[in-house]
Amino acid sequence: MRVIGRHPPDLRYHLASAMPTYEYVCKRCGKRFDVSQSFSEKPLRTHEECGGELQKVFHPAGIIFKGSGFYVTDSAKKGEE
Repeated sequence: MRVIGRHPPDLRYHLASAMPTYEYVCKRCGKRFDVSQSFSEKPLRTHEECGGELQKVFHPAGIIFKGSGFYVTDSAKKGEE
């Protein structure tokens, strides 16, 4: 077992063996589903239920800005708003 950081043993195992999860949508029937695949696996092409073509769904990454300097009021000099 590969140890990752200072996590409890059960979580360390999960993190070491975790694979990315990809979302797919079927172009024929519109069904959406998630699949855990390794990076080396080829993307799915055909929906097993209806035979339609699958498309991988991409979502924007969530970004959280913390600290000062991210707002107009934080970086503007007095009198320059």
